[in-house]
Amino acid sequence: MKSRLALIAACLLASAGSAVPAHAVPGGKLHTLAIGHWLCEQPGDATKPPVRLEADDFWAVQDSSYSLRNGETGTYLLLADRLVMTSGPFEGRAYALESAATVHPLGSDGKETGMRCVKSGTPSAYVDMAETNPPLPTKN
Repeated sequence: MKSRLALIAACLLASAGSAVPAHAVPGGKLHTLAIGHWLCEQPGDATKPPVRLEADDFWAVQDSSYSLRNGETGTYLLLADRLVMTSGPFEGRAYALESAATVHPLGSDGKETGMRCVKSGTPSAYVDMAETNPPLPTKN
């Protein structure tokens, strides 16, 4: 009996050294968005300016949550390079993460729509929802 327990303990110790780190959830590493105002637009080019899509703007706030200008809130999940709004008014919307400051909305087919949402200004957990560009703190 003692030899059987010793064998099991030895196997467990040997396998512990070769363990592969587990992700919190399947699909990649869990992340959060930069806190602050995310502006959405149809990009322009050398011949035309971008077209702002204010109805698609959102504010990333603490705890994997977002807010809209009208005060409605929801939650999101950011796994690897995929952002999905999991509750609230944007529930079901999906985005491809290009960088820490740019996401591209995805259509129902999972392909990019040609729009983009970019992080605006300095990240802040205390964004005034009534202002597009909150004032910067002053130095004392």
